[in-house]
Amino acid sequence: MLACGVALVPCGFALGSIDLVRIGTLLGGVVLVAAAFAARRTLDLTVERVVRPARVQVDEPTTVTLVVAAPRGGASPAVRAEETLGYALGDRPRFVVPGLRGDASCRLTYGVRPTARGRHRLGPLAVAQADPLGLTQRRALVGGEAELVALPRLVRLDGLPAAGAMAVGEGAARHRSAAHGHDDVTVREYREGDELRRVHWPATARTGEVMVRQEDLPSRRSATVVLDPRPDRHLGSGAVGTFEWAVSAAASVATHLAGRGFDVDLVVDDPADGPGTPETIVDRLALLQPHGARLPELVRRASGPRSDTGLVVLVGGLVDADDIRALQPLATAGRRAVALLPDPAAWRVDDAESASGGEALSALARAGWVVARTGPATAVAAAWADATEAGELA
Repeated sequence: MLACGVALVPCGFALGSIDLVRIGTLLGGVVLVAAAFAARRTLDLTVERVVRPARVQVDEPTTVTLVVAAPRGGASPAVRAEETLGYALGDRPRFVVPGLRGDASCRLTYGVRPTARGRHRLGPLAVAQADPLGLTQRRALVGGEAELVALPRLVRLDGLPAAGAMAVGEGAARHRSAAHGHDDVTVREYREGDELRRVHWPATARTGEVMVRQEDLPSRRSATVVLDPRPDRHLGSGAVGTFEWAVSAAASVATHLAGRGFDVDLVVDDPADGPGTPETIVDRLALLQPHGARLPELVRRASGPRSDTGLVVLVGGLVDADDIRALQPLATAGRRAVALLPDPAAWRVDDAESASGGEALSALARAGWVVARTGPATAVAAAWADATEAGELA
């Protein structure tokens, strides 16, 4: 419209037509007036977001409420608004915010359902205002951001490992009663790093092995959940890949065992490895991404003193002969070792890799592990039930 007005004015002078000059001037003037009208209206809105709940599992709904208000003592015009969302949260909701004055505010509500785990940002709010003639439009981003954490999908599991149900320190080879008169003290074999002042000389003389004092620990069961995050070992991508399956399985197993009285450690080869509550473990897994971990380091972190007589659960991707050798130390006497791993044949890996991968799983079972083979359609609960049945778990 402005271009037409600019063109008509010189054309009118050239043709000697005053009407064309008037029309061109009118067109250009209308556009300038509309732009000035839009520029003088403020879009300085305040936006407060409330996300309830702020932590949900993947594919679970949550509600976001926006409280939009005019600046204190001011006024704002009616505007169109669009919330800024990541692709994993679905389509961006659109609203019409009415004109607000003084302390007036309006509440806008929409729902989201995250399709991918992780930390998702909500906002800012994009607002747009047009002049009455619809010739100009002004846009602005107002308000801050809120956060929604999408947790891994948790699956209800049943069954507990009988061998892994021992309390910490109950292994006969690692934990022996003290001499008479020392009911509050137990002894165990010396480990590298133990202080010499803790050596229990009567027990050492009686057994012929260096024994150290250890105060009785509470009867708590221990479990270590190991998730192999190496990207080159996982198949598929997104929600249908083995990595997302492993994250969901690790979260479900950790939550299940903690609910049954286990002290649970999570090992994924990062500085936060170690004991945690079900909430902290699930939060860590919500943000976990594949990274270049080393399996021997994962095994070292999972081989702490607390896991000597506990349960070790490995979830991950494909394994080979080198991995089997690295994993063998975890399947020791007094410890139950369970592995939930993809079956190369079920995932239609090429024949050579499928044969070697299948043999690796068989070798892992011969090394003392209870192995549940999983495929693209295997549910976490079904894999856990298979491992429970194969290992005579109760």
